[in-house]
Amino acid sequence: MRNAIIALYTHTFGHAPQSIERIAADGSQRVYWRLRAPDGSTVVGGQGPDADENRTFLSYSRALRAAGLPVPEIFADDLNLGLWLEEDLGDTTLFTALSQARRAAPGEFPASALAAYERVVAMLPRIQSRGATAVDFSLAYPRPAFDEQSMMWDLNYFKYHFLKLAHVPFREQPLEDDFRKLVTHLLAADTDFFLYRDFQSRNILLRDGEPWLVDYQGGRRGAAQYDIASLLYDGKADLPDSVRDHLLTCYLDSFEAETGGRREPGRSRRRRGCACTSRRSAIATASPPTTPAMVAASRSTAVRCRTPDDWPNSPAASAPIPRSRASSRRCPRPSASGATCPDSWTRT
Repeated sequence: MRNAIIALYTHTFGHAPQSIERIAADGSQRVYWRLRAPDGSTVVGGQGPDADENRTFLSYSRALRAAGLPVPEIFADDLNLGLWLEEDLGDTTLFTALSQARRAAPGEFPASALAAYERVVAMLPRIQSRGATAVDFSLAYPRPAFDEQSMMWDLNYFKYHFLKLAHVPFREQPLEDDFRKLVTHLLAADTDFFLYRDFQSRNILLRDGEPWLVDYQGGRRGAAQYDIASLLYDGKADLPDSVRDHLLTCYLDSFEAETGGRREPGRSRRRRGCACTSRRSAIATASPPTTPAMVAASRSTAVRCRTPDDWPNSPAASAPIPRSRASSRRCPRPSASGATCPDSWTRT
C-alpha cells in the first residue's frame, strides 16, 4: 500500500513526494503516512480496510468541510484500494497538549489547557447543529442513528467488559430491565443533532491553538448530550469537577447561541454566563486521584444511585454523572433523603 499511496500522491500533485514516513497508529486498523513535497509542504495519506467506513469518512469530510466546519480537506481518494490523501493537521492532540501542560505545571489544571478546552466546547454546538444538516446519514456507519440497538450494544459492552471483568456483583435480569428502562428514557431526548460518537481529547487536533476534528466516521443522528459528556468524562483526561462544571456552562452558552435558544440539552442551567477568559485561576484546582474503575463507573448511567424521583423518568437522570468515590461495587443504604439503588445492584 505504500507504493499505492505514493502513486496516488504523484497523480494528484504532478510530482513524487520527496519523503514518506509512517505515522503512529491511532488504535484502529487504519494506516497513515506523512508525505513531504520538495518545498516542505506535507499531506497525510490514509488507508482503511473497511470500505463502508472509508465511504462514510470521505463523505462526512467533504460535507462538514463544505459547511465551514474544522475538518481536514480531502485532496484525492481511491475507494477501490481504500486510500485517500488529506490535509495534514499536525500531531498535537488536545490530550497531548493537556499532558504536556500538566507536566510543566503539576498540581493544578493548566491555564493553557483550559483555554484549549474552552475553544473546543464553544465549537461543539456548531458541529452538532450544522453537521446534522450537512451529512448524509444514510451513509452512517454502522447505523444511521444512535438508536435502541446502538444503546444496547454500549450497555452490554459495559456489562461484559467492565462489570464481569472487574467481578462487580450484579443480578442479570434486573440489570437488563434497568438497561431497557434507561434506553426508553434516553430515546425521548431530542435527536436532531450530529452525534460525533467519539468526541474525546485524542480525536481533537490543535493547529496554531485552534481545534480541528478527526475520526468522526462513527457519527450518526443523535442527542446533543452524548458528545459533551464524552469530552468532560474522558477517562484519560480526568478533568477536575470544577473544570467540568465551568466547561459545561461554556458549552450551554454556545449551544444556546447556536440554536437560537430553542432548547438546552440535558439539565437546567445552574448558573448563567461563562466568563471563559476571566475565571481560569478560580478553577485551576488539582484533580483528586481517580482509578480506571472509578472513571468507568462514573461514566455509566446504568449504575448510579439517585433518589426514586430521578430513576429513570426524571429529567435529572440526564444530568452529568458525578465522580464516584469508590468503584461502585455496592450502593449505600437508603438514607433519610430516600436514596435507593436499582434492583440489579447489591445493597450493603
